[in-house]
Amino acid sequence: MGSLENHTVTQAEGMTLLWGLKFATAIGIRQLEIEGDSKVIVEVFSGRSVAGWKVESILRDARMFLANLDCFTIHHIFKEGNVAANSLVVVGRLQDGLRCWRNIGLLPMTTKEILEKEKTKS
Repeated sequence: MGSLENHTVTQAEGMTLLWGLKFATAIGIRQLEIEGDSKVIVEVFSGRSVAGWKVESILRDARMFLANLDCFTIHHIFKEGNVAANSLVVVGRLQDGLRCWRNIGLLPMTTKEILEKEKTKS
């Protein structure tokens, strides 16, 4: 892991995908649904588009982790559909290192509130 400060937004989105795939496979996840609000990353990762060499390099590394999965999907969602994940980004910016919440009860209060609102909409 490392800082995303010296990366473009698209590179940072790609690095986040790479780290997420590394983590998911490290803890034994075999089926994964990936949602992202970066249409560029979703299209490049899916092979429907191309990007600059730095982004392509990051996503090439990310694709290597797909061999560890039984199945996966990746699709674009609009930023409004990614509010809970974005709330965790805010928390992450205030901390050093990687943080994982394995229980919804341990999530930051703002994120839990967002998820509860989404749950009542369904």
